[in-house]
Amino acid sequence: MEGLLVRIQGKGTFRARDVIHSVNREVISDQVQGFYQNYSESKEHIRIKVIQNDVVKDESAAYKLGLDESIDLICVKRLKYVDDVLSNYSVVYLEASRFPKVLTHDFTKKSLAEFLESDYAVKLCENDLSVHVEQLCGTMAKVLQVEDKTPSLAVESIVKDSFGSIIAFGAAVYTPKYCDIQFKMHISV
Repeated sequence: MEGLLVRIQGKGTFRARDVIHSVNREVISDQVQGFYQNYSESKEHIRIKVIQNDVVKDESAAYKLGLDESIDLICVKRLKYVDDVLSNYSVVYLEASRFPKVLTHDFTKKSLAEFLESDYAVKLCENDLSVHVEQLCGTMAKVLQVEDKTPSLAVESIVKDSFGSIIAFGAAVYTPKYCDIQFKMHISV
């Protein structure tokens, strides 16, 4: 933890400001939101680079989506930037036969969540998350511009619609130096 925390006598221990830029924050709340929606009211400049948008077969992703392993899936891989600083690498899988327009849409300009709602009338209502720390190695370390074996936060997500149907399975790996994840949970009364 050396260099990550700063101790100020009589005041406490705080996160070092130069290590994690808190303006580059991913918000995970009880409201399902896409990357663009998280930053819609902020002043930060959002940029997304799509590095893959193809039909694939992926047994593990199909299983997470509750589908047969032989089903064609759409795989959307993106690099997400906030104020031109790489925030995360994400991959999302959807059923190809159900969402074919995803293949031809430009996701550098519009949120996938907003696209599903506007073009398919899919209201995303539930997001089951698993957050863990993993060591980045090989290609992923190069993509996120860090040294091999650098620890980073990784999130897996299964998103469901208002009927409880699984719509998407996704995973994101955050750059360790430039991202902060904030959790917001509310109690219904």
